Amino acid sequence: IQKHDISLVGPNCLGVINTDPLSSMNATFGTKMSKEGNIAFISQSGALCIAVLDYAKEANIGFSKFISMGNKAGLTENELLLYLKNDPKTDVILMYLEDLVSGRDFMEIAREITSSSSHPKPIIALKAGRTLLGAKAASSHTGSLAGSDSVYDAIFSQSGVLRGETMEELFDHVKAFSTQPLPKGKNVAIITNSGGPGILATDSCIRYGLNIAPFSPSTMKTLETILPTTASLNNPVDLIAEAQHEQY
Repeated sequence: IQKHDISLVGPNCLGVINTDPLSSMNATFGTKMSKEGNIAFISQSGALCIAVLDYAKEANIGFSKFISMGNKAGLTENELLLYLKNDPKTDVILMYLEDLVSGRDFMEIAREITSSSSHPKPIIALKAGRTLLGAKAASSHTGSLAGSDSVYDAIFSQSGVLRGETMEELFDHVKAFSTQPLPKGKNVAIITNSGGPGILATDSCIRYGLNIAPFSPSTMKTLETILPTTASLNNPVDLIAEAQHEQY
């Protein structure tokens, strides 16, 4: 492959889907063609690809590129990320991984993508093989050398990659990132009509590295004019249970 400069996807993979209307290519042995969207999906598992296509159809989610890379004898996640970095049809990248060919290269490429000044693209990854038995299963599945899970946590954290725990969580992330503008920073304001959910939201924000930003005096003054006297004006803002849609 390297001697003759051949680009190979696989083996042991489902294939590739490109939903660009100029090509509309389904080079897989699956029967389903994804609808067009702005999400790219890269997976080491072919069967998982089929399940994802089924789920995406039910959830009305579309893809720009859909790539099953299998055993990665040719193209790896790093080459595919470099391609998707410059793909104008892709705004979000979703990945299912069992191992990385080069963690250092992955970090550099992923960091370039997630922190781009012109077009940052979120990367959300589901890394299988967290446990010893899971890593052993990954090795028998695709010949993966799974490595220490804490190493992968560090790689993802340092490169700006969000790590999901389940497919449902991955799609929760991808629904938000594919339809909403990216946050401009880490400061968060929480608005709730109950103290309990406000506390839970605060804990979650802190856990994931977000800041519950204090309000400026001018913001506090504005809130005083539009909210009832029983409301909490600090962040998180508790509008109390009687809050109507006008307060929100």
